[in-house]
Amino acid sequence: MNDLSVTTFTQDGYIKQVEYAQKAVSDSETILGVRCKDGVILGAEKKLQTKLMVEDSDRRIYNIQKNIGMIVGGRIPDGRNVVHRARKEAQEYEKYFSMPISGRILSERTGQYLHAHTLYGAYRPFGCSVIISSYDPIDGLQLHQSDNAGYCLGYYACAQGQGKQEVMAHFGRRNFRDLTCEEALPYVILALNKARKEANEGIYQYEVSWITEKNNYVHCHVPNDIRDSAQVQAEAMIEAEDSA
Repeated sequence: MNDLSVTTFTQDGYIKQVEYAQKAVSDSETILGVRCKDGVILGAEKKLQTKLMVEDSDRRIYNIQKNIGMIVGGRIPDGRNVVHRARKEAQEYEKYFSMPISGRILSERTGQYLHAHTLYGAYRPFGCSVIISSYDPIDGLQLHQSDNAGYCLGYYACAQGQGKQEVMAHFGRRNFRDLTCEEALPYVILALNKARKEANEGIYQYEVSWITEKNNYVHCHVPNDIRDSAQVQAEAMIEAEDSA
């Protein structure tokens, strides 16, 4: 019965409830983040449960502050709870220190909140992980990931979900730090396309945001026309690879 409690370790040193939560993330739609020469891109695939659903009604990418974005992988209701907590942490930090919170500090505090839900019997681990993109004058462009056990790391590129292995293999073949966000966007959409092709079937749409030098490092969703243009380029690259 040790799989019912977050306070009981198995003989191998694992907590089953945390493993179940991690399984919820690994079985979910793919999310990713990548640092480029002039910005940071977040991307997600979203499965449309029905053609009658409004496309933008089930978001995975959220604004935390003007220069900080967060993408949620796994269970979206759990993710919204974490987003709410991250916004609260950012507001309280600015209130007490009279300066905006950095992405690194926010990821650490978010990780502590996620980790706290693996320590007490009254809680359960969150079935989500988050990727945080940010910019501040001191640390510059940053990309961090916090999993549902509270483990936080900084990355140049990262991914979670069903297509994680395919996305990371794709990222490993290309140095995105030499590309601008506009140059990298088709390859990001390409990675999401490949992840969906390998792992999923059904009707999907892509949600993409960025923080770039051109928009004064403000986190915002990529305009639909630019996203659609990148999608066309990604499909052309897939056709070229298939015909080669």
